[in-house]
Parts: sequence; structure tokens; C-alpha cells
Amino acid sequence: LDLYTGLVVLILAPEAYLPIRQVGAQYHAAAEGLSAAEEIFAVLETEPRASGSEDVPDALRLELAGVTVRHEGRAEPSLDAASLTVEPG
Repeated sequence: LDLYTGLVVLILAPEAYLPIRQVGAQYHAAAEGLSAAEEIFAVLETEPRASGSEDVPDALRLELAGVTVRHEGRAEPSLDAASLTVEPG
């Protein structure tokens, strides 16, 4: 091959293979979607836990004291010794 022909082939080759690469990318995206759908259906098909037989109180109070939240890779906590009280209503 002469230089001109070789350069033309090198420039046009990616354009010729682009549709094949796109098909491959779409296949992998569809496979990932199918895998995610299978996981979702597995969760949806799970039988719910048996509920308790006791009555639920009319008013509940939620209280958190001294809560610290740390994230992997960070030196400082994002939440340090926080307290929270949630009253009914």
C-alpha cells in the first residue's frame, strides 16, 4: 500500500467499526438492565414478613442521642455527636 491508501484506511477504519461497537455497547446495556430487572423481581417476589399481633400506639416518639456518621475515606465525620427528637404530629 502506498502512504495515501494507508492513511485513508486508517482514517476510515474507526468509522466502519463504529456501528459494531455501538451494537456491543447496547448489548451490554441491555444485559445490565436485565440483571437489574431480575434483582428487582426477586425483591418483589419475596414474601412479606409476618406482622406483629400487637396494636400500634397512637403516638410515637423517636429520639437519637450522640449520633456520629463517618464515611470511608474521609478523616472527619459528616455528622458528629448529633441529637434529634421527633415528636408525634
